[in-house]
Amino acid sequence: MNRSAIDGWAVTFFAAGEEIPSAETVELRGYEFRKDTASFDHRRVRRVVLDMPMKTSLHRYFGVVHWSDATDLEELDRR
Repeated sequence: MNRSAIDGWAVTFFAAGEEIPSAETVELRGYEFRKDTASFDHRRVRRVVLDMPMKTSLHRYFGVVHWSDATDLEELDRR
């Protein structure tokens, strides 16, 4: 699990085969364990959680990022 900031928004990146801790899935919009298994260890997909601060609360969204070029995602996972 790697936490980073992109344009001021917190993003949590999960490497291929890395479990998402149950604490991360609390109030996480768009996350379904059954659907997560399809991208769990995909060689071209990485799972992310985006934290979006709103005026009155924080909204958390689950998503996936797909690379179709020759990016070495295993090297990205090691970082």
